[in-house]
Amino acid sequence: MSKPIPSLKSNATPRARSSSRGARSGSSVKKKSAPSSEQSLRVRTPANSEWLHQQGVIVPEGLDPSEEIIRLDFTSVSDRHVGAIHSRFSVRHAHALYIRAGVATRLLRLKRKHRLDLAKYRVRNELKFKTLKALEEDFSLGPGRKLEASIMSLEIKATMMDSIIEGFMDIVKAASREMSRRDSERSSRD
Repeated sequence: MSKPIPSLKSNATPRARSSSRGARSGSSVKKKSAPSSEQSLRVRTPANSEWLHQQGVIVPEGLDPSEEIIRLDFTSVSDRHVGAIHSRFSVRHAHALYIRAGVATRLLRLKRKHRLDLAKYRVRNELKFKTLKALEEDFSLGPGRKLEASIMSLEIKATMMDSIIEGFMDIVKAASREMSRRDSERSSRD
């Protein structure tokens, strides 16, 4: 007996027409959006901080500064460029988090040392002062001055790193959203 020859027709049933619209393509977005001036974001970190240079947060001078200017509208940027932005700022974000973790560790150790030194100072000098506040103030003006200055310096660095991390994260999230929007647009067309 001979085998039946498969039909050239597809066995799949045609898709029912949907009333919902697919994702807009880049060209349709450009056509429908109002013309606007070319807006861009210049990525900057505090340039006068020697500590940030030492930690590697500030981009080295050898890099092309035009790469640090990012268009705010990612729809006009190529797929490859959006991926490059995402990759570059993901690495910077991770490095900034690593530095921030080191600052937090040093800060916690100094705060612990400060508490222990203050407790020792209280025990030694409890009879000299009438109030606890006066005792702590004397400690801050005397033996605890350098330690408190170090703590304040690290808190400033931590705050600065937090804002840099947030800036890098915003760019990473924006690039990620654009990549996923383009992927979903491609899958709806396929």
